Amino acid sequence: MFKVDWEKTSVTYQLPEGMAEKMVRLAYPDETLISSEVIAGGCANLNIKIQLENQNKPLILRVYLRDKDSADREQKLSALLKGHLPVLLARYIGEFEGHHFAITEFISGISLRDLLLGAVTHDLSSIMHEVGLILSKITAHEFSEAGFFDKELEVVPYESSDVIKFAQGCLNDKTVLSVLDPSVIAEIKKAIEQHASSVPTIVIYNEVCV
Repeated sequence: MFKVDWEKTSVTYQLPEGMAEKMVRLAYPDETLISSEVIAGGCANLNIKIQLENQNKPLILRVYLRDKDSADREQKLSALLKGHLPVLLARYIGEFEGHHFAITEFISGISLRDLLLGAVTHDLSSIMHEVGLILSKITAHEFSEAGFFDKELEVVPYESSDVIKFAQGCLNDKTVLSVLDPSVIAEIKKAIEQHASSVPTIVIYNEVCV
């Protein structure tokens, strides 16, 4: 099946009682939170659909559990792609008791992953065509070099050793360990060590930095 175990989890991180409401109050001090609903299945963050008393549409309270700078990156990437794609724009970014969060617009829909894994009838060719169009719009925005974004969307170049560490870390993932025979993993690790010096400092794919 299509990426059944790909970074999705049914285990939901629980915020301390009342914390979500306090976060919302920082952004909307004069509003009343009338409902909240956790959206399950996130990869690294906690997403809560919220409805405020004087707002016509629901919003998303997004709590960043792994990378506190993600909120700033997402905000700037959304601003960059606005007008080209139906992106979610952040209305507020803040921090409360060590938790970094953002309040963004909410768009109703179903993820591509869930659609492909579900039983709903769909036109795969048409969907893949639309996916291709969206990806082409994303890759139209190029940067001067490959690497990772900091919170200001400045590119932080990475070293060859970072790629090696990532590859070695993947081999220690519990899903990989449960699928591959230990002897196969050992051979892959050996190959990585033998060819580590051949890994380039940067990787550029199709003239777009990734």
